[in-house]
Amino acid sequence: MTGKTDGTAQTFDALNRMTRYQNGSSYATYTYYPDDMRKSKKVGVATATEHVWLNDEIALDLSGTTIISSYIHGNNLITSSYGWYQYNAHGDVVALTDGTGHITRNYDYDPFGVQIGYNAGVDNNPYRYSGEYYDTESRYTFLRARYYDPAIGRFISEDPAFDGNNWYIYCRNDPVNRIDPSGLASVANLSIVSYGSGGSTSLDTNGHAFIMVVNTHTKKIKVGRKSVKKGGSVTVGTFGNRSAHNGVWYNIEAYCISSSSRVSLTKAITSKQLKKVSKKIRNNDKWGLIKNCSWFAAKVWNSINSGSNKVKPGVIPTPAKLAANIKEHKGYQTEIAIPFNGLKTICYYNGSKLVYDERGADQF
Repeated sequence: MTGKTDGTAQTFDALNRMTRYQNGSSYATYTYYPDDMRKSKKVGVATATEHVWLNDEIALDLSGTTIISSYIHGNNLITSSYGWYQYNAHGDVVALTDGTGHITRNYDYDPFGVQIGYNAGVDNNPYRYSGEYYDTESRYTFLRARYYDPAIGRFISEDPAFDGNNWYIYCRNDPVNRIDPSGLASVANLSIVSYGSGGSTSLDTNGHAFIMVVNTHTKKIKVGRKSVKKGGSVTVGTFGNRSAHNGVWYNIEAYCISSSSRVSLTKAITSKQLKKVSKKIRNNDKWGLIKNCSWFAAKVWNSINSGSNKVKPGVIPTPAKLAANIKEHKGYQTEIAIPFNGLKTICYYNGSKLVYDERGADQF
């Protein structure tokens, strides 16, 4: 059991999941599924609220057999029984509207998510700061792996991944520019980038798709088979027109970026997600007419995304089809900056041997 100076008491199970919250005479209890997603919450003597999940989002809140609310998700939560959700650029819910567009609720927050002002009357809408599930009984935000307390700007329990030096820090103390929907500390930013019309044959160089990883961790990380220093970055893509190697190359992209518009999606990823990304890179060191650069980039991106957050490169993948699909996602960017890491960082792997080969950029 842990406590706070205001008299709050919190009880955790053997897996470090909060099972009881109490402040004075008010209390709530929580249960969890085997995958650590929350199964239910029961506030006081009221009937428990049961959560029904679809992938990593809550689709239904139930009270017994009665539906409290359904939740329709796209890139963000779109609508529920409480109304239609409106967001700011950070992804915070700033308003609820009815079917006619009339605003029924307004929300405002400080940078760490403390709600500023409360709506008159009972407000049962649970989705608020960062577009995540808010428990009114504790004023914590439920972020799947653990709970975040906006009042102190910290998580209430350790990072389950035990990543970094501070296991309670939220968004590396930069909540204005970062979000943390998983409750796990991020170690890098992953981007998928696509541009142009080519890339469907080994001779068609009018387009390209690739991934980029920027290290935001406190120490070096590994992307695929390549180590990336703190603050560093790497681009990874497949090529079928390099004489030395047809497959995965690192750091070529700064030399082959077309002047045509490129589009991208970016998300912060955890150490666990980075391991999945690296595994996909290592296991797909190849190039083919179908399994080309667009297929590769989508394969890596989709390995850590689900549902509507996945991208589609087309039945016959091309950068153009992938770029068009990226544009259908909320929050896509144009003209993302591509790091220039120097010719001597261009490399590929021949089996387990790292080969630095600046000739990989000769064709551009």
